[in-house]
Amino acid sequence: MTRHLPLAAIYGYFGAMVLGMLGLRYYASTHATNTEQPIPTFSHEVHVGKNKIACSTCHEFTNLADGKLARRPGIPSVQKCMECHIDTKDKPGFQLLHGFYERRESIVWNRIHTLPGHVYFPHHRHIRALAEKQELKLSQTDDSGYIKHDEKGVALGEAEGQAKLCANCHGEVKYMSKIRQVRSLSMGWCVSCHRENNASIDCLTCHQ
Repeated sequence: MTRHLPLAAIYGYFGAMVLGMLGLRYYASTHATNTEQPIPTFSHEVHVGKNKIACSTCHEFTNLADGKLARRPGIPSVQKCMECHIDTKDKPGFQLLHGFYERRESIVWNRIHTLPGHVYFPHHRHIRALAEKQELKLSQTDDSGYIKHDEKGVALGEAEGQAKLCANCHGEVKYMSKIRQVRSLSMGWCVSCHRENNASIDCLTCHQ
C-alpha cells in the first residue's frame, strides 16, 4: 500500500526551504556589509590592533577603580575621543572629529549589533561570567605594563584579555578597519553559548 504525503505537508516542507534560503541570504548580506560611520577614518584595527588600547578605555563597561560593571558598555563621547586626539586637528582624517568637538555636537554612531526589544541582554553579567572563565581580572592594575594613551591604567595583558573576551560576541575587531556583525545573535546561537558555559536557558533569563 502506497502512502502519499498530505498536500499541506509538501507545501510546508518547500515553504520552510524557501524561508530558510531567504534567511541565509539576509544573514549573509547583513554580515558582509560594512556599515558606514559618521567618521569613516575611525578604525578598531588601529586602536585595538596596533595601539593595543583596551576595550574599557573607550567603552566604559567597567569601573577600574572599584571593579563595578555597567549594564551597558557605553559608546564613547566626543570628549572621550579628544582625551587622546586634542592635538590632531591638522592631521589628515581628524577634521571631522574636531568639527563635532568644536560644535559641541554628539557623534551619532550607526549601530552594528541590535537586539529585539523583548530580549534582555545585560552586558555586565556576560562580561563578568566570561572574565571569570578566562581568569581575567577587571580591576585597577599596578604601575607596570600600561598601554599607550591609556590614562586609566589598564595593563597590556588585561587589554589583550578584554579584546579576547569581547570577541566572543563582537568578533576580532582588532583586524577590522570597519566594524561589522560577525555573530548571528539569534536565539539558537545564544542558547548554544549558554549551554556550553552552563548558564541558565530558562525563558525568563533573557525574556523579561
